[in-house]
Amino acid sequence: MRTRVRRQATASATRAAIFQAGGVDAASNEAVSLGFVALGAYRAAVWALGEESTVDETFSGVEQGLVTNYVATGGSLFVSGAEIGWDVVFSS
Repeated sequence: MRTRVRRQATASATRAAIFQAGGVDAASNEAVSLGFVALGAYRAAVWALGEESTVDETFSGVEQGLVTNYVATGGSLFVSGAEIGWDVVFSS
């Protein structure tokens, strides 16, 4: 039951962010890391990592730097992923 409530809350927050932003685009984290997509062009970003594991490097140092800069310059960020907390805190 908790998972369903969490999913519903995430969906509601995502819909609200899309409505405020006036639309939505999608890109892979690799496209952002390689510079094909500039986060600064967007008011909000949803960084959904899903089930990526630490073996696959959930949230790379390059990606962390890009989103840190994005948030520091006024961007809004929502991050989700099954392994991201462990990867960012304990794998360093």
